[in-house]
Amino acid sequence: MELADSIAFELHERWRKNRIKAGERYESKWETIKDKNFLEELDKEDLPPYVKKIGYVYKIDVANTCYTMLSPDLQNEKKEAAKVVAKIIESKANLTREEIGNIIHNEWLKRNNWAKGGKLDVPFAKLPKIEQDKYLEQYYIGKKMDEAELYDERMGQLEICANFLRRAKREGKNIKYKFNDAILYSEFDDLDSCYLKVCGLTEKQYQISLKKIFSELNERKKQSKISRWKKRGETLIYPGKKKKWYKTVENCAKDSYDGAYLDNVLDIMESLEKSEDVQDAINILNDAGHSANSEAIVLDIVTSFSKRGPEFYRAKNQGNLDQKTERYLNQIAHENKILSHDNGKGLGD
Repeated sequence: MELADSIAFELHERWRKNRIKAGERYESKWETIKDKNFLEELDKEDLPPYVKKIGYVYKIDVANTCYTMLSPDLQNEKKEAAKVVAKIIESKANLTREEIGNIIHNEWLKRNNWAKGGKLDVPFAKLPKIEQDKYLEQYYIGKKMDEAELYDERMGQLEICANFLRRAKREGKNIKYKFNDAILYSEFDDLDSCYLKVCGLTEKQYQISLKKIFSELNERKKQSKISRWKKRGETLIYPGKKKKWYKTVENCAKDSYDGAYLDNVLDIMESLEKSEDVQDAINILNDAGHSANSEAIVLDIVTSFSKRGPEFYRAKNQGNLDQKTERYLNQIAHENKILSHDNGKGLGD
């Protein structure tokens, strides 16, 4: 079946190329998906870009979808045509051009009842040359594929494989190579079709998809960190500062540091909670290797949220404080005093 699958893929690609538009897009052709298994496995909440729901049915843009990504019912015509060609080639029968054309054309008529009695319902020899050429092209595609020499040295990257095939074609060699489960041909495949066969996407589409995957993965990691920072901080602050703490964490996660210093903030706050010696917390800050800017951010957050924040700030700066800073520290100390006498809830937001 490998030969038939390869022929079917190429037939679909050649049909698509007749609908090429600007860029990588083709003129759309939406067909209804009827295959029940394909529909059951389709993620209805997150449809791929080449599938849409119209009324009560799901349709697929067959012109902007590679063969391997089509539903089985929409692969069927190309697959059946390819099977006929593969059977002729594998039979090794010594057939004339007209005999080959007759077989392919007659099988097409059997599959397409709508053509019965029409202009195409005639023997192959009476078809217009353009129609004859369409049938024979299928055979010549299959013949070239069947005659390709298998190259079996391992190539780990798809780009290397595509470059090898391109070079082989330039040198007049008819080579095929098996990459994963896909058969790639020097006569037919370029970088994009190699990607289509292996990944179901062009090289550019694959890179965009990869970036999206990594972006989503990084966002999930980021949200996980935010959740962890929030929960860990909750145990170290007065409940009345919870909302403000959540907002601070979210804002920090968006800055140029991505909030990376928050682990250090929490380590310091934890030390202030557990150890009576404020120097232990100062050592944690000093050992973190901060820049002047990130150290200032950490110092400000710890001062604002730790129950011993003002004490920490003063110890770090060894009493070298101006009046404005003293007022700021006294204000925080006053807030903390109120919160400590009201189960930590008195200040609300």
